Parts: sequence; structure tokens; C-alpha cells
Amino acid sequence: MTISIFGIQINLKKEVIAVIATVLIFLAALGGYLIIKSDRDIIIDSQSSKNDPLAEKDITAGNETGNGEINTETSEEKKKEEIKIYVVGCVNKPGIVTIEKGQLIDDAVKLAGGFGKDADPENINLVYKLEENLMLYIKSKKELQENAQGAGEPSEAGKGVRLVKDSGGAVVNEPQYANPSNARVNINTATASELDTLPGIGEATARDIISYRENNGLFKAIQDIMKVPRIKESRFASIKDFITIN
Repeated sequence: MTISIFGIQINLKKEVIAVIATVLIFLAALGGYLIIKSDRDIIIDSQSSKNDPLAEKDITAGNETGNGEINTETSEEKKKEEIKIYVVGCVNKPGIVTIEKGQLIDDAVKLAGGFGKDADPENINLVYKLEENLMLYIKSKKELQENAQGAGEPSEAGKGVRLVKDSGGAVVNEPQYANPSNARVNINTATASELDTLPGIGEATARDIISYRENNGLFKAIQDIMKVPRIKESRFASIKDFITIN
């Protein structure tokens, strides 16, 4: 076969023409395949981003700041504020528990082992939110009966609990307490039931305090309560912010 290129006559054999034709067909097929694959990849990526919830979350999680930057921090990554609650009284495991700010009395009590057998949950607002460090004292049914007369209006937390602020300030749900000094138990004049409200002080220890007071005279300083049997430094540390001699 003879072809003319720019006036030059070139003779080509049939075998050469067949090879050239085959190469051209292969190149055309390869180019078409690459074009189709490229289009298909674009469609797949676009569709997957719509259907993939994780991809959507990654996109929506980034919020523009005032500086034009993207904030990719999600709500789960933000550290929630924690508070300490000293749970005492009629619970199975008195002590300090850690909860998130805004959690409920019910959450704190569960972390303290649940209510004791003498507690009165029906007089406690279990969904009351705790917003700060404080002492949560769960009253006994007996104590509620003894204090029934002359008691003020209970707070939203209920009359079955006493909430004492972390600073040792006024008791939240006892209206008769007007200031921090009045909110504390006077160890020189308190009755056994009043002493029993102190964290870690049971009926037997309350009687010991009164017995020591009667035999040795009034306490001259709150530290003197450590002279009472069974009251050591650790127990004194837990009650020092809630007692007074004035």
C-alpha cells in the first residue's frame, strides 16, 4: 500500500498497517477507559459523601470562627465540668463522689451505694440538679419525725435532705439558718440528734460527745472534740467545717 505524506510516496506493507491500526485502536480504547473511570470515581465520591454519616459529621462539625479558621472540635470532645458531692447520712457508702455539673441527687446517691434502710426517698426530690460542690446529707425517717414540728418550708430538694454548700455556708433547705455560723452545729449545746447530722457521727459517737461534755466541761475549741473517743484527725477533718463552739 502506497501513501503520500507531504508529497513523499511511502510504501507500507499490509503487516505494518495492521500493527499501526491495532496500536491506534488500543490507545483509543485506553483513553476512553480512563475518561469513563475518572467520571465514575467522581460520582462515587460525591454519592458516598452524601450517604456516609461520618463524612457528613466531619463536615458539619467544623465551624468557622471569627478569624476565618475552622473549629473541628465536636461536642463530645469538650470536657464537661465536674463537681464533688460529699454524700452522708442514710446511704450505704458515705463519702465524696464525683459527678458532672447538673446531674441529679439520684445520681450522687447511687454513687454512694444507694439509700440506707432508714432513708425516706419519698421526701426527696431525686431529680433535683446539683450545680456546685456541697455536702448532701440524707435524713432518716426518725429525724424527719423529730423535726416535723416547727420546720420551715422545704426547698425544691425536699425535706428529706439537707444541702450544705461547699464553703460551709448556709444550709440550702433549712430556712431557719440565716448565716454560716448558725448553719454549723454547736458542739457545746447540740443534742444527740443534732450531732448525729454531722458526717461520720452516729448515735453512739453523739452520746460520747455529750458524755465528754458533761464530765469535762464545755469544749474550748473545735479541735478539742478529738479528745472524745473514736474521733480522730480524719473524722475531725470531715466535720470541722460544720461545727462551732459559739
